[in-house]
Amino acid sequence: MCTLVACGLYACSKNDTDERLAEEEQKLTDYITTSFPDAIHLGGSAYLVKTHEEPDGATIEAGNYILWNRKITNQVTDELEYTSDQNTKFADSYVNGGPELALVQSTILDEGLKHMRKGEKGDIYIPSRWLFFDFQPRVFSIEVVDVISKGLSVYQESLMSGYIKNTYQEPADTVKDVISTIDNIEYNVMYRIINEGTGHSITEGMNINSEVEISYLIREERNARLFTTENKMWNTNRGEKINTLTKTNCVGEILTKMKKGGKGGKLVIAMPSNLYWEDKNLPINTYGQYYIPRWSVVIFTITVK
Repeated sequence: MCTLVACGLYACSKNDTDERLAEEEQKLTDYITTSFPDAIHLGGSAYLVKTHEEPDGATIEAGNYILWNRKITNQVTDELEYTSDQNTKFADSYVNGGPELALVQSTILDEGLKHMRKGEKGDIYIPSRWLFFDFQPRVFSIEVVDVISKGLSVYQESLMSGYIKNTYQEPADTVKDVISTIDNIEYNVMYRIINEGTGHSITEGMNINSEVEISYLIREERNARLFTTENKMWNTNRGEKINTLTKTNCVGEILTKMKKGGKGGKLVIAMPSNLYWEDKNLPINTYGQYYIPRWSVVIFTITVK
């Protein structure tokens, strides 16, 4: 008898929730159809309202990475619940399986993004059924800053070569087919020797002391500092499985082109973020710590001691 009562109460509670969700969705639909007759219906009582269109902008398709600005507003209270700041201004999303799905448990947001182009702005209205079940719809205000549609490796190589050439007025040298010791995947790594230094030649098997400054490149005009300058020892042994900071030993191999013991040489190395050790938990950014977007490039500026 107690079980029947419990089930009955659960059924009533579920029915009540469904009714309130349906009421919320109907109110949202009425608001959108009355206020924005050109809104795009995304399914599930969700809608996209474009506030700026770019007919010639690159389109977003499944599998693309996008760089975007966005803010989330509670439609009922008008409270701003989230907005991009300088550190996350160009946050990434991977359409059909990206980090936003941790917040929106559906493909609704993806559906809205696939109706947008590079340079466009729009508001995506999402009922709480897909969010928090608090019967208060949210408005995702989005600006699509960039669409990475050429293939991630091509995009990263363009970032690497462009950064080195623009910064040092010299083209990059490339180490091809660098294999990640974690994923066993091949990548290209680019570098530029600014000054080879004086002193003794560096050969395989040496431990090399250096000062390292690490940053990451998320767009051509933004080089974001990750760590301040720190002391770091590299081992140039080709059989070394990993260096502390990377998933590859190619940094040690590149250092064999330098000299040590005199005036310190200096070089810059750029590698896809998947070769950087700390990106193994991407795209989650826990406890407010820095993270490296998957489509970005990590820059090592190394001064040999």
